[in-house]
Amino acid sequence: IVYARVLLCYYTDHLPEACVQAKAAVDYCQSLSLQSETVRFLLLLCRIYMKLPGTSHMLAIPAVLQSVALAKSLNHTAHYVSGTLQLCHILLTLKDLDATRGLLRQVQRYHLQNTTHEQRAQYHLLCAQLHFHDALQLHNDRELSASRVSPPDEDGDMSLDSPARHLDSQSEEWQERQRAAQEHQLICKGFEELQQCEQVLEKMQYLQELCALHHLRACMLHSLGRGPERNCSARQFVEAQRMLQS
Repeated sequence: IVYARVLLCYYTDHLPEACVQAKAAVDYCQSLSLQSETVRFLLLLCRIYMKLPGTSHMLAIPAVLQSVALAKSLNHTAHYVSGTLQLCHILLTLKDLDATRGLLRQVQRYHLQNTTHEQRAQYHLLCAQLHFHDALQLHNDRELSASRVSPPDEDGDMSLDSPARHLDSQSEEWQERQRAAQEHQLICKGFEELQQCEQVLEKMQYLQELCALHHLRACMLHSLGRGPERNCSARQFVEAQRMLQS
């Protein structure tokens, strides 16, 4: 009953009240040594912290680390995966891409076959966001590299016909093509992960999550200048919102 009340506050955006009730439930379950229930409320408390404005996601870190450690000690795979995925969400928010990548690989290697539909959708969404972050970071590196001016040779020769300058130019062009291809590949992988996430969400009929997914896809397509595809995703977003409100 308490869990249902906290969920109701969470989904109706009564977040301060949800936070108070969830923390009280954690303390109560710990006092009675109800370890499984403690994990459930810790995971829910983490979700509440992530939804609160400002830097509240920093408060989620101790809660999610405690839930992961406790779930591992209890050998509760489902709770362990949920906690690990929530930790990935926090790490992505903090732009710690390497740590996120390592945890997602761990989930894929050991636990992906034993996840719920909701966890699988969350996994694919996190993978998509990670690919987009990697692509953006690579794009920024490319722009920074292009803005740099090549220094003169040691002997001061700035001739465009210099053999060394010609070789350097060829090497830079080759590296730029490689980085551009890698960026394109990361973006494609991101959209593939979004597609897999969408299939799971449609199967479960999670309209609110589908709205967020269509919005993310439309924003990415807009940033890439792919107007017709963006318009299609925008229409899907509007339709999902309409169904959610009906």
